[in-house]
Amino acid sequence: MRRADRQLASATARIGGAVADLYPHITLGGFYGVAAPALSDLTHNAGLAWGLGPQVTWAFPNQAVPRARIREAKAATQAALDDFDTTVLTTLKETERALAFYTAELDHRTALAEGQAKAAEAFALSRGLFAAGAISVLDLLTTEQTLVAANAAVAASDAAVAKDQVAVFKALGGGWRT
Repeated sequence: MRRADRQLASATARIGGAVADLYPHITLGGFYGVAAPALSDLTHNAGLAWGLGPQVTWAFPNQAVPRARIREAKAATQAALDDFDTTVLTTLKETERALAFYTAELDHRTALAEGQAKAAEAFALSRGLFAAGAISVLDLLTTEQTLVAANAAVAASDAAVAKDQVAVFKALGGGWRT
């Protein structure tokens, strides 16, 4: 976005520079040197010459070249504007997509956390039932395996949430300081 914005600003400024070529340019010029009718007079102060005055340059009779530069600058500005629009749309698409993935992963992690809580509750009940002799060790191990799988799924979802946060940060341009 920043690159496209700077290119658009630069192209717009070139239009102003091209329009300025339609008008006369006035500068202050000067010279300093030696001039004499004879070689022997060059070594004396009388041979020194200098001058100071305005210099005017203007392409008045031939306005075709400056006008062609203006058209060229306007075309370059239109191309930069089109590039800017494309960049903005691409950035918006990337940001929207990153936010959608991030939101979906947060919802997924919430559901997994609820499942993890239920698995922990089931394991606690199974442990009590096993201690009372109501279920076998295989049933206890099955509920513990379910709890371990739920813990692993939540941990994987935490990693995915962090990855999606980075994607959102990058899509928004990143680089800012708090």
